[in-house]
Amino acid sequence: MPNWCFGCLKARGTKENLINFLDNGISMMKFSATENSNVVINENFYKLEDQDDDYYEIIWQVSDHGWLYIKDTNRAFVDDGCYWHPSRLMKFYDNCWMLYFPINQAWNYRTEDWEELSEKYNINFRFYGIESGIGFTRDVEIINGHAERDLTSRYQLNNANYYDDFIWECPFPELGG
Repeated sequence: MPNWCFGCLKARGTKENLINFLDNGISMMKFSATENSNVVINENFYKLEDQDDDYYEIIWQVSDHGWLYIKDTNRAFVDDGCYWHPSRLMKFYDNCWMLYFPINQAWNYRTEDWEELSEKYNINFRFYGIESGIGFTRDVEIINGHAERDLTSRYQLNNANYYDDFIWECPFPELGG
């Protein structure tokens, strides 16, 4: 069973490209006992609730025992049950929109996966994630398919002050893990 790197994924681009990513870059999955494997469920798993012309709340509509998988990643999932972090699509400026929602990714945030997705959907990504079990944070920004920022802050387990340092320095030290 993996540890999970939990954080907020932000995506920036045109409204059309961001909706294309929602429609084609994420799929709802569910375990099928009859097929003894995970299967894609072909149904609408989100709706945009219009708050005004430049702001939408994303309402995830996940069926029982289903989950939202971000395609072409090493086990990255939308955290649709995160009660304290909303999911939104909003106008950033001019024709630039921003999409953000909480995600979990197994073990670590794999920059290569997100560089490819950035190129495929013509959007930029920003991620800040925390993995409290091993004790690290990730700060990644991908612009036009290239990592412009890819920082990892690690806290040494053999350090006598490991937990004190991590809990003090990490903004949300109990996330992930």
